[in-house]
Amino acid sequence: MRVVFISLCIAVTLLQVQCTEVPKEYLDKITLECADEQKFDKTRFSTILDDKYNIVSEDPDVFLLLECAHRKRKLIKDNDFVRDAYIEAIVQTLIPVLRPNEANPAKLAEESYDHCHTVHKQDHIGARIKDLHNCITNKLLA
Repeated sequence: MRVVFISLCIAVTLLQVQCTEVPKEYLDKITLECADEQKFDKTRFSTILDDKYNIVSEDPDVFLLLECAHRKRKLIKDNDFVRDAYIEAIVQTLIPVLRPNEANPAKLAEESYDHCHTVHKQDHIGARIKDLHNCITNKLLA
């Protein structure tokens, strides 16, 4: 599940931002499978994250890729987030990267999800994934 991080982060920047290289270990089988299914250019992975690990793209192709990876991981159902699965994904992926010394990762993941799961401002599930990811990332880095 630690590779879910990449599915929460896949984006192409439409703005001029400093990008962070995506760690190879986050490009797992599901993410690459979705990239193939969506005909997503894998060279675009190098522009996924800004320097604060936020997704900055509004690209519909990125949203489709996010949606595909989230559905395959059962993080969304009926165009809504699956709370328990998402919290576990945060524990397994985001917290080890962003807060590796966290004493109670499960509690922090639950608080982050509960704070952020309604922040989305857009209708498309891919855009909502982006909004959720960015909120959680910012909360973990605060």
